[in-house]
Amino acid sequence: MADTAYTIRPFPQELHRKAKATAALEGITLKKLILKALAEYVDRQQSHMTGGKPTLAELLLKWIKVVQYSNNSSSEFSFVLRRK
Repeated sequence: MADTAYTIRPFPQELHRKAKATAALEGITLKKLILKALAEYVDRQQSHMTGGKPTLAELLLKWIKVVQYSNNSSSEFSFVLRRK
């Protein structure tokens, strides 16, 4: 499936400056920041439309955070997570 190209005009100068600075602080491109923000917005909207049930994307993000936390924590805590 091919990607679709979009052009946003006019792009408010102050918003562009803030977004570009935020992207630089996160170490990503402005394009990736915009796509990330849009994906998060869409996920939140879909969550509201499904009656508050978490979307697959939200569940995956929570799982990733648990795995990241367990990798940074003690081995005992990591073991407990794997056992459950």
